[in-house]
Amino acid sequence: MREVESEIYPMNQDEFFAFVIDVLEELDIPYMITGSVASMAYGEPRMTLDMDIVVDLFNKKAEKFCQKFDENFYKDLDSILEAIRTKDHFNIIHVSSGSKADFYQLKDDPLSQQMFKNRRQESFREDKMAYFSRPEDVIIIDLLSRKQNDKSPDFVGSKDRRFVIDKEKVNNKLIFYKEGKSEKPSG
Repeated sequence: MREVESEIYPMNQDEFFAFVIDVLEELDIPYMITGSVASMAYGEPRMTLDMDIVVDLFNKKAEKFCQKFDENFYKDLDSILEAIRTKDHFNIIHVSSGSKADFYQLKDDPLSQQMFKNRRQESFREDKMAYFSRPEDVIIIDLLSRKQNDKSPDFVGSKDRRFVIDKEKVNNKLIFYKEGKSEKPSG
């Protein structure tokens, strides 16, 4: 992993995301990329402003994690510890580029636990592998967050939150099962 020096270090978004993944893996912090970055791993590239990552981070690793990001990054150890305690989220921002990673502490509910258990390694870029949520789970997470965050009854049609995933990579039976519309799929 490339160390970030204590001077202003320019970094594009791809380099920032790769650096975040390197930190998580170096500290052996279980993680799962979801959201727009995960949808791009399974489908069409699109513009995104951040990377959403579910983490299973504990207090004992929080300080080391925070220390990996020097003054080139906005981070707040108290926010990280609070997110761990409340099962909420925190972010880290690369100051000069504005690239951001949103970290969501793994929740204890059965759906979150199952999705995390089913994460899988995919190519992040040609020279790097990373853990991603399954394509079905990317869709389910997106639909659930829209339902919770949007007041509009037409939340599925929001133009600012659409993504395209290769239909050959999606288990539709699993999506319908999680929505309660079918029997549990085999396999």
